[in-house]
Amino acid sequence: RMANIVAGFSSLITLLYIKLKDDGITLGNLFNRNGTDTISETFDVTREVGSVELEEALLSFVGAIPEDETVVLVIDNIDRVEADKVREIWSDLSILSTLGGKKLRIIVPFSELHIAKALSDEDDESYHSGREYIVKRLPLIFRTPPVITAGWQAKFVEYWEESIPFIDGCAAVSDLIEIWKTKIVPVTPRFLKRVINEVAGSYVSCPQENIHGLCCAVYHLVYKKNSPSVKIEDILSRKEEGLDRELKETYELMDRNFVSGDDWAGQIACLHYQTTLDIARSELLREPIVSAYKAFDGRGLYELSGVIGFDIYFRK
Repeated sequence: RMANIVAGFSSLITLLYIKLKDDGITLGNLFNRNGTDTISETFDVTREVGSVELEEALLSFVGAIPEDETVVLVIDNIDRVEADKVREIWSDLSILSTLGGKKLRIIVPFSELHIAKALSDEDDESYHSGREYIVKRLPLIFRTPPVITAGWQAKFVEYWEESIPFIDGCAAVSDLIEIWKTKIVPVTPRFLKRVINEVAGSYVSCPQENIHGLCCAVYHLVYKKNSPSVKIEDILSRKEEGLDRELKETYELMDRNFVSGDDWAGQIACLHYQTTLDIARSELLREPIVSAYKAFDGRGLYELSGVIGFDIYFRK
Protein backbone atom coordinates (compact mmCIF):
# COMPACT_ATOMS: atom_id res chain seq x y z
CA ARG A 1 0.00 0.00 0.00
CA MET A 2 2.88 2.48 0.82
CA ALA A 3 4.41 1.78 -2.58
CA ASN A 4 1.13 2.67 -4.28
CA ILE A 5 0.91 5.96 -2.36
CA VAL A 6 4.47 6.96 -3.25
CA ALA A 7 3.87 6.03 -6.89
CA GLY A 8 0.71 8.12 -6.93
CA PHE A 9 2.51 11.25 -5.64
CA SER A 10 5.73 10.73 -7.58
CA SER A 11 4.75 13.12 -10.37
CA LEU A 12 3.84 15.85 -7.86
CA ILE A 13 7.07 15.33 -5.93
CA THR A 14 9.08 15.53 -9.16
CA LEU A 15 7.45 18.82 -10.21
CA LEU A 16 7.94 20.28 -6.72
CA TYR A 17 11.61 19.26 -6.76
CA ILE A 18 12.17 20.93 -10.15
CA LYS A 19 10.45 24.14 -8.95
CA LEU A 20 12.52 24.31 -5.75
CA LYS A 21 15.71 23.61 -7.65
CA ASP A 22 14.97 26.48 -10.08
CA ASP A 23 14.54 28.81 -7.05
CA GLY A 24 17.88 27.68 -5.65
CA ILE A 25 16.37 25.58 -2.86
CA THR A 26 17.37 21.94 -2.39
CA LEU A 27 15.52 19.33 -0.41
CA GLY A 28 18.46 19.20 1.98
CA ASN A 29 18.18 22.94 2.62
CA LEU A 30 14.43 22.63 2.94
CA PHE A 31 14.70 20.07 5.72
CA ASN A 32 17.61 21.91 7.30
CA ARG A 33 15.60 25.16 7.12
CA ASN A 34 18.47 26.90 5.33
CA GLY A 35 18.00 29.23 2.40
CA THR A 36 18.60 32.66 0.94
CA ASP A 37 16.11 35.37 1.91
CA THR A 38 15.71 38.63 0.02
CA ILE A 39 14.75 41.63 2.17
CA SER A 40 13.61 44.87 0.58
CA GLU A 41 13.41 48.10 2.59
CA THR A 42 12.43 51.64 1.75
CA PHE A 43 14.52 54.45 3.26
CA ASP A 44 13.26 57.99 3.68
CA VAL A 45 16.09 60.26 2.54
CA THR A 46 15.79 63.93 3.47
CA ARG A 47 17.14 66.09 0.66
CA GLU A 48 18.66 69.43 1.49
CA VAL A 49 17.28 72.42 -0.34
CA GLY A 50 19.63 73.34 -3.14
CA SER A 51 20.10 76.67 -4.91
CA VAL A 52 17.65 75.72 -7.68
CA GLU A 53 14.87 74.83 -5.22
CA LEU A 54 15.59 77.98 -3.21
CA GLU A 55 15.41 80.13 -6.33
CA GLU A 56 12.09 78.60 -7.41
CA ALA A 57 10.58 79.05 -3.94
CA LEU A 58 11.81 82.64 -3.70
CA LEU A 59 10.42 83.61 -7.12
CA SER A 60 7.06 82.15 -6.10
CA PHE A 61 7.17 84.07 -2.84
CA VAL A 62 8.14 87.37 -4.48
CA GLY A 63 5.45 86.89 -7.11
CA ALA A 64 2.79 86.74 -4.39
CA ILE A 65 3.76 90.18 -3.03
CA PRO A 66 1.48 92.98 -4.33
CA GLU A 67 3.13 95.45 -6.68
CA ASP A 68 2.75 98.42 -4.35
CA GLU A 69 4.12 96.68 -1.24
CA THR A 70 7.58 95.71 0.02
CA VAL A 71 8.37 92.92 2.46
CA VAL A 72 11.34 93.40 4.79
CA LEU A 73 12.92 90.08 5.80
CA VAL A 74 15.17 90.19 8.91
CA ILE A 75 17.53 87.21 9.31
CA ASP A 76 18.95 87.40 12.83
CA ASN A 77 21.50 85.34 14.81
CA ILE A 78 23.41 84.24 11.72
CA ASP A 79 26.64 84.67 13.69
CA ARG A 80 25.50 81.86 16.01
CA VAL A 81 25.49 79.29 13.22
CA GLU A 82 28.24 76.67 13.18
CA ALA A 83 31.30 77.83 11.26
CA ASP A 84 31.12 75.08 8.61
CA LYS A 85 27.55 76.14 7.70
CA VAL A 86 28.16 79.89 7.50
CA ARG A 87 29.60 79.85 3.97
CA GLU A 88 26.62 77.86 2.70
CA ILE A 89 24.14 80.26 4.30
CA TRP A 90 26.08 83.26 2.99
CA SER A 91 25.72 81.89 -0.56
CA ASP A 92 21.96 81.58 -0.05
CA LEU A 93 21.84 85.20 1.09
CA SER A 94 23.36 86.18 -2.23
CA ILE A 95 20.46 84.50 -4.04
CA LEU A 96 17.93 86.21 -1.77
CA SER A 97 19.41 89.67 -2.29
CA THR A 98 19.69 89.20 -6.08
CA LEU A 99 16.20 87.86 -6.80
CA GLY A 100 14.26 89.84 -4.21
CA GLY A 101 14.27 93.03 -6.20
CA LYS A 102 12.29 96.00 -4.89
CA LYS A 103 9.55 93.78 -3.43
CA LEU A 104 11.85 92.04 -0.95
CA ARG A 105 14.45 93.79 1.19
CA ILE A 106 16.72 91.78 3.45
CA ILE A 107 18.33 92.97 6.68
CA VAL A 108 21.02 90.76 8.23
CA PRO A 109 22.30 91.95 11.64
CA PHE A 110 25.55 90.16 12.45
CA SER A 111 28.92 90.43 14.14
CA GLU A 112 31.46 91.11 11.40
CA LEU A 113 34.27 89.58 13.47
CA HIS A 114 32.43 86.27 14.01
CA ILE A 115 31.31 85.93 10.39
CA ALA A 116 34.70 86.95 8.96
CA LYS A 117 36.41 84.40 11.20
CA ALA A 118 34.05 81.65 10.04
CA LEU A 119 34.51 82.54 6.36
CA SER A 120 38.29 82.97 6.44
CA ASP A 121 40.98 80.44 5.70
CA GLU A 122 42.67 78.78 8.67
CA ASP A 123 45.99 80.58 8.06
CA ASP A 124 44.33 84.00 7.71
CA GLU A 125 44.88 85.48 11.17
CA SER A 126 43.51 88.92 10.24
CA TYR A 127 40.37 87.40 8.64
CA HIS A 128 40.97 89.48 5.49
CA SER A 129 39.53 86.81 3.16
CA GLY A 130 36.40 86.57 5.27
CA ARG A 131 35.86 90.33 5.25
CA GLU A 132 36.25 90.37 1.46
CA TYR A 133 33.69 87.58 1.19
CA ILE A 134 31.19 89.62 3.21
CA VAL A 135 31.64 92.72 1.05
CA LYS A 136 31.07 90.75 -2.16
CA ARG A 137 27.87 89.12 -0.90
CA LEU A 138 26.13 92.12 0.70
CA PRO A 139 25.45 95.12 -1.54
CA LEU A 140 25.23 97.64 1.32
CA ILE A 141 26.62 97.41 4.85
CA PHE A 142 25.83 99.75 7.76
CA ARG A 143 28.12 99.60 10.76
CA THR A 144 26.75 100.53 14.17
CA PRO A 145 28.98 101.66 17.04
CA PRO A 146 29.23 99.45 20.12
CA VAL A 147 27.25 100.55 23.15
CA ILE A 148 30.50 101.63 24.79
CA THR A 149 30.39 104.84 22.72
CA ALA A 150 26.67 105.39 23.13
CA GLY A 151 26.23 105.81 26.89
CA TRP A 152 25.90 102.21 28.04
CA GLN A 153 25.74 103.26 31.74
CA ALA A 154 22.17 104.57 31.43
CA LYS A 155 21.05 101.39 29.68
CA PHE A 156 22.74 99.28 32.38
CA VAL A 157 20.88 101.12 35.15
CA GLU A 158 17.64 100.57 33.25
CA TYR A 159 18.31 96.82 32.95
CA TRP A 160 19.23 96.59 36.64
CA GLU A 161 16.15 98.43 37.86
CA GLU A 162 13.89 96.28 35.69
CA SER A 163 15.48 92.99 36.78
CA ILE A 164 17.15 93.09 40.21
CA PRO A 165 16.24 96.31 42.06
CA PHE A 166 16.37 94.37 45.36
CA ILE A 167 20.17 93.86 45.04
CA ASP A 168 22.51 96.66 46.17
CA GLY A 169 25.42 97.85 44.08
CA CYS A 170 24.15 98.97 40.67
CA ALA A 171 26.39 102.07 40.50
CA ALA A 172 29.40 100.16 41.86
CA VAL A 173 29.02 97.36 39.30
CA SER A 174 28.79 99.99 36.57
CA ASP A 175 32.11 101.41 37.84
CA LEU A 176 33.60 97.90 37.76
CA ILE A 177 32.60 97.45 34.12
CA GLU A 178 34.20 100.82 33.38
CA ILE A 179 37.46 99.57 34.92
CA TRP A 180 37.51 96.32 32.93
CA LYS A 181 35.93 97.56 29.68
CA THR A 182 39.30 97.64 27.88
CA LYS A 183 39.34 93.85 28.21
CA ILE A 184 35.67 93.52 27.21
CA VAL A 185 35.30 93.92 23.45
CA PRO A 186 32.77 95.36 23.02
CA VAL A 187 30.34 96.34 25.80
CA THR A 188 27.06 95.32 24.19
CA PRO A 189 23.48 95.06 25.50
CA ARG A 190 23.92 91.28 25.48
CA PHE A 191 27.00 91.59 27.67
CA LEU A 192 25.25 93.93 30.13
CA LYS A 193 22.32 91.52 30.43
CA ARG A 194 24.73 88.66 31.04
CA VAL A 195 26.40 90.58 33.88
CA ILE A 196 23.00 91.18 35.50
CA ASN A 197 22.06 87.51 35.09
CA GLU A 198 25.33 86.43 36.71
CA VAL A 199 24.81 88.82 39.62
CA ALA A 200 21.23 87.62 40.10
CA GLY A 201 22.19 83.94 39.88
CA SER A 202 24.98 84.30 42.44
CA TYR A 203 22.81 86.34 44.78
CA VAL A 204 19.91 83.89 44.93
CA SER A 205 22.02 80.71 45.01
CA CYS A 206 24.52 81.67 47.73
CA PRO A 207 23.66 80.32 51.23
CA GLN A 208 25.01 83.52 52.79
CA GLU A 209 22.28 86.14 52.85
CA ASN A 210 22.47 89.74 51.61
CA ILE A 211 25.46 89.35 49.32
CA HIS A 212 26.38 92.70 47.75
CA GLY A 213 25.96 92.96 43.99
CA LEU A 214 29.50 94.28 43.57
CA CYS A 215 30.94 91.12 45.15
CA CYS A 216 28.93 89.00 42.71
CA ALA A 217 30.20 91.05 39.78
CA VAL A 218 33.82 90.92 40.95
CA TYR A 219 33.62 87.16 41.31
CA HIS A 220 32.46 86.75 37.71
CA LEU A 221 34.15 89.65 35.90
CA VAL A 222 37.50 89.57 37.69
CA TYR A 223 37.96 85.96 38.75
CA LYS A 224 35.85 83.78 36.43
CA LYS A 225 36.64 85.72 33.26
CA ASN A 226 40.40 85.84 34.00
CA SER A 227 40.98 82.44 35.60
CA PRO A 228 43.53 80.83 35.86
CA SER A 229 45.76 83.91 35.49
CA VAL A 230 43.87 85.46 38.42
CA LYS A 231 43.48 83.07 41.37
CA ILE A 232 40.78 83.39 43.99
CA GLU A 233 43.50 83.53 46.67
CA ASP A 234 45.07 86.53 44.93
CA ILE A 235 41.82 88.45 45.23
CA LEU A 236 41.02 87.45 48.80
CA SER A 237 44.54 88.05 50.13
CA ARG A 238 44.75 91.38 48.32
CA LYS A 239 47.97 90.63 46.53
CA GLU A 240 50.04 93.81 46.39
CA GLU A 241 52.88 92.84 44.04
CA GLY A 242 52.70 92.74 40.26
CA LEU A 243 49.15 94.07 40.07
CA ASP A 244 47.57 95.01 36.77
CA ARG A 245 45.93 98.42 36.63
CA GLU A 246 42.46 96.86 36.51
CA LEU A 247 43.02 94.74 39.61
CA LYS A 248 44.49 97.65 41.57
CA GLU A 249 41.53 99.87 40.71
CA THR A 250 39.16 97.01 41.63
CA TYR A 251 40.63 96.91 45.15
CA GLU A 252 40.18 100.67 45.46
CA LEU A 253 36.57 100.37 44.28
CA MET A 254 35.86 97.66 46.85
CA ASP A 255 37.38 99.73 49.64
CA ARG A 256 35.13 102.68 48.73
CA ASN A 257 32.00 100.53 48.97
CA PHE A 258 32.77 98.44 52.06
CA VAL A 259 33.77 99.19 55.64
CA SER A 260 36.72 96.77 55.56
CA GLY A 261 38.55 94.37 53.29
CA ASP A 262 37.42 91.46 55.43
CA ASP A 263 33.82 92.37 54.63
CA TRP A 264 34.00 92.15 50.82
CA ALA A 265 36.57 89.34 50.80
CA GLY A 266 34.33 87.25 53.04
CA GLN A 267 31.38 87.67 50.69
CA ILE A 268 33.46 86.69 47.65
CA ALA A 269 34.67 83.61 49.56
CA CYS A 270 31.03 82.68 50.23
CA LEU A 271 30.28 82.93 46.51
CA HIS A 272 33.31 80.82 45.59
CA TYR A 273 32.58 78.00 48.03
CA GLN A 274 28.78 78.40 47.90
CA THR A 275 28.46 78.39 51.65
CA THR A 276 28.17 80.63 54.71
CA LEU A 277 30.91 82.94 55.93
CA ASP A 278 32.23 80.72 58.74
CA ILE A 279 32.54 77.66 56.53
CA ALA A 280 34.06 79.69 53.69
CA ARG A 281 36.83 80.94 55.98
CA SER A 282 37.50 77.39 57.10
CA GLU A 283 37.72 76.21 53.48
CA LEU A 284 40.13 79.01 52.68
CA LEU A 285 42.51 78.59 55.60
CA ARG A 286 42.20 75.56 57.84
CA GLU A 287 43.61 72.86 55.56
CA PRO A 288 46.26 75.08 53.88
CA ILE A 289 47.51 76.27 57.30
CA VAL A 290 47.68 72.70 58.66
CA SER A 291 49.52 71.47 55.56
CA ALA A 292 52.02 74.34 55.57
CA TYR A 293 52.62 74.00 59.33
CA LYS A 294 53.29 70.26 59.13
CA ALA A 295 55.62 70.76 56.17
CA PHE A 296 57.54 73.61 57.89
CA ASP A 297 56.57 75.74 54.89
CA GLY A 298 57.20 79.29 56.07
CA ARG A 299 56.66 80.81 52.65
CA GLY A 300 53.30 79.06 52.34
CA LEU A 301 52.18 80.44 55.70
CA TYR A 302 53.36 83.91 54.73
CA GLU A 303 51.34 83.82 51.49
CA LEU A 304 48.23 82.82 53.48
CA SER A 305 48.73 85.53 56.09
CA GLY A 306 46.81 88.15 54.10
CA VAL A 307 43.65 86.07 53.72
CA ILE A 308 40.68 87.04 55.88
CA GLY A 309 40.56 85.25 59.24
CA PHE A 310 44.17 84.01 59.07
CA ASP A 311 45.05 85.10 62.61
CA ILE A 312 42.00 83.27 64.02
CA TYR A 313 42.65 79.97 62.27
CA PHE A 314 46.41 80.13 62.80
CA ARG A 315 45.90 80.39 66.59
CA LYS A 316 43.43 77.50 66.46
